[in-house]
Amino acid sequence: MAKLGISTGSSPNDGTGDSLIDGAVKANSNFTEIYTAIGDGTTLAIPVTSVTAGTGINLSGSTGSVTITNTGIANTNNLRTDFLEVSGISTLTGVLNANGGVVGNVTGSSSQVTVSDESSDTTCFPLFATAATGNLPPKSGSNLTFNSSTGSLTATQFVGGGAGVTGISTLNITNYGVGLGGGGGGSDTLASVTARGATTSDLIVANGNIQVGAALNLQYSGNTSTILHNNLNGSFDIQSVSGINLKPGPSNVLVYDTNDVLRFKTTTEGANIYGNLSVGIGSTEVTNTPALTLSHNNPTVAGTAGTTGQVKQIGGQPYYYDGTTWRALFLVGAASTVNQADSDWDNTMIRMNFDQATIGDVTNLKDGRTPTTSQIDLVSSPLKYGTKTARFQSNNSGINFTQNNSGSTYYPFEGAWTLEGWFYFNSSALPTVNNITNSAILFSNFHPNTGVSYNWKIGYYYTGGGNIYNFYWNNRNSSATGGGEAGNSGSGFLLQQINSSNFADNAWHHIAIVREPGNGSIHFYFDGTESTRTNSDQLIDNQISDQTNQSFVVGYYGISGDAGQFEGNIDDIRVSKSARYTANFTPPASALPITGSTTTVYEPADSKVGEISLGGSPAWTGTPGVTASQIAAGQYRATFATAYSNATDYVIQTSMNDYTPATTPVGIGVSRFTTHADFFVKRVSDGANIDTGSLAIDLFKK
Repeated sequence: MAKLGISTGSSPNDGTGDSLIDGAVKANSNFTEIYTAIGDGTTLAIPVTSVTAGTGINLSGSTGSVTITNTGIANTNNLRTDFLEVSGISTLTGVLNANGGVVGNVTGSSSQVTVSDESSDTTCFPLFATAATGNLPPKSGSNLTFNSSTGSLTATQFVGGGAGVTGISTLNITNYGVGLGGGGGGSDTLASVTARGATTSDLIVANGNIQVGAALNLQYSGNTSTILHNNLNGSFDIQSVSGINLKPGPSNVLVYDTNDVLRFKTTTEGANIYGNLSVGIGSTEVTNTPALTLSHNNPTVAGTAGTTGQVKQIGGQPYYYDGTTWRALFLVGAASTVNQADSDWDNTMIRMNFDQATIGDVTNLKDGRTPTTSQIDLVSSPLKYGTKTARFQSNNSGINFTQNNSGSTYYPFEGAWTLEGWFYFNSSALPTVNNITNSAILFSNFHPNTGVSYNWKIGYYYTGGGNIYNFYWNNRNSSATGGGEAGNSGSGFLLQQINSSNFADNAWHHIAIVREPGNGSIHFYFDGTESTRTNSDQLIDNQISDQTNQSFVVGYYGISGDAGQFEGNIDDIRVSKSARYTANFTPPASALPITGSTTTVYEPADSKVGEISLGGSPAWTGTPGVTASQIAAGQYRATFATAYSNATDYVIQTSMNDYTPATTPVGIGVSRFTTHADFFVKRVSDGANIDTGSLAIDLFKK
């Protein structure tokens, strides 16, 4: 209570002060409060004015503070103070209420020190101190909380590698950044991740994008596969040490050839693809036509290299290489296949395919003559047919065949003829002249200085604008010398005008110039289509004169003051003394024939030719797909790898070989079945079974 004062009044006995009894009550009340505060209510405690040194208790005379530095308070049931410093260890059996700071350690049972009531307030703040000395108040904050009901410790940020945290699966941590580096961000190296021993046997599901750097290695039991991003149109290279297995799920495996590229790099085990494989889905993929290309077409079996099991297209027909030779492939049940020779081979004068080893090995495949060349070589690209083409370089002098054949010409041009070949124009070396002098040349027949008036040439020159070029015919012996005529020395006869984008376009083009026998008209065909400038017999030239001193040259013409050459590549040249084309045609889809041998007829699929050696262990030699066996004495069977639909689908011709004596009449009976044919071999004279010699068998599928 507040101190009670006794009113004394203003002057003695003025009647304004307290009465005696009221003053006595106030005095008693004040003493009672004092006795209670510093005593037991009845008796005052003796005040402490000093303390003997060494007891651990000090009294400040100026401030009244008591400092206890040892076990100065022991088993105190009630201690109340506004300022008490305790630096030792005290045992408090009562309740400690500290309104100021608490310095040091306080121990006690839960019944003696109440920390908090967790029945309703479940969220509390852990306390941390930076050191154990000094005046350090407890520290807490809302960025670190503990929920006693759920056991969750929540923090806004964790910093550190986390190597000391154990017993927690990484799959139970959600919404974390790489490496838990703070704030969901940061990054780890492969070494730092593996150093922590991060492993799991559970399924990892990624619903978003997974971004990798240069490569992603997937390792299982020491075998490493690599998924390598090649930074090209978002494609990946996949390579494996033991092959790649692609197995479709709900849909098939698709491999595209444009921006989405899947490449396989494997060892000798190869890549296994399960399900359907679609190559080049869409309208722009070139793999659609044809769907599968086994190999570029080669003109002949001769000179075509192969490895065992390889399939190539040769002469427009599929062939299989058995390790020794190429064998033709046929469709089951197909009709006989005919590989035509050149039906007009007798009229072929010059035939060159340029598939030889070097330009020096090139010959006229018709007569074996070797031409002279200069600045021309054989290359494998660009390639039209076969294995090589002739490359005409700058300042070449063409492929030159002299004409003098002991007083006559090797290659006459006074009658009908056809000059044809495939041309790949060098777009950077087109002629710049705008007339026939010094123009580029396709074909020519000339002498450089003697009888030049009989020279003729076929070439092309620049018109002077619009990327338009004139292809022309010029015969110096022609009397038609007017503008645009064959004998005109400036323009020659205009065969066709073509934009360079249509012929010097990094592609092969077939050109044929034909002179017909009926009226001597000359016709120009570009990729099988005749020029409108020649399709109505506009050019008739009957003044061509063969001279024995001339040379027929491919890609060059040269006399004094007028020289030019073709620059680019040429393939599959054929010069004939007949008019091979008289209307528009489809350019040859394969190399032209190089022989005029008898037409070869191939038997249809499942025809068999071979022989069975007789005896206890018969053997079949010949067409694959037949197995020989002995059924009984004098009875042999040829079993087919592929059964026929009907026993009458084929016929068999057979004869006896190597039976001794050879003059002995032998009878052979044949029984046909869908899966096999049986042969009964007996001597005619006595019907004895024959088990020596061999049976020649020719089975023809009808």
